Amino acid sequence: MSDSSLILIGMPGSGKSTVGKILADKWKYEFIDVDDFIEDYTGKTVGEILQKKGDDDFLKFESDVTQKIQISSKQIISTTGSNPLDLKAMKFLSQLGKIFWLDVSIDIIKNRLFKMKIDRIVGMKKKSLDYILLLRKKFYKQWADLRIKLENETPEEIAEIIQKNFEL
Repeated sequence: MSDSSLILIGMPGSGKSTVGKILADKWKYEFIDVDDFIEDYTGKTVGEILQKKGDDDFLKFESDVTQKIQISSKQIISTTGSNPLDLKAMKFLSQLGKIFWLDVSIDIIKNRLFKMKIDRIVGMKKKSLDYILLLRKKFYKQWADLRIKLENETPEEIAEIIQKNFEL
C-alpha cells in the first residue's frame, strides 16, 4: 500500500463513497466525501446549491470549495460526479495521489440513482443521463490513473481490486 492519497472518480451512484469508506476503515486513512464536504462547508445540500446556482455556476463553486480540502497524506477522497469536469479541481486533486475511476454501466447507474432518489445531476436539466455519461467518460478517462470496469461486484470486491492496484 502507498503513503499517498487515493482519489475515486465516477458517476453519481458508481460506489465511490461506499468503497472509499471501506478502504479508509481498512487502511486507517482519512475519508473525505466531497459532496459531504461541500454540504458541511455551506450548510446546504448539493441539490439545493445546484438548483439555486445552475450548472455552470455550480461547477465553479464546487471547484472552489473542493480546493479548500485540507491536504494530508493517507486520505481517500470520493469526488463528486462532476469534479472531473473542472480543470482546476482535478489539477488540485491529481497532486494528492492516484486517481481511480469506478466505471459502471449506464443501466446500473440509472437503477442506483433511482434508488437513491437522485433526480438531478449537473447537465440533466438540458441533456439525458445517457448523454451526460458519454460526455463525462472522456473527462474520467483523462484524469484516471486506473480505470476499473465494474458490473455486479460488491463494494468489498471493488475495494479488493483497488487494494491490489494501489501501488501503481
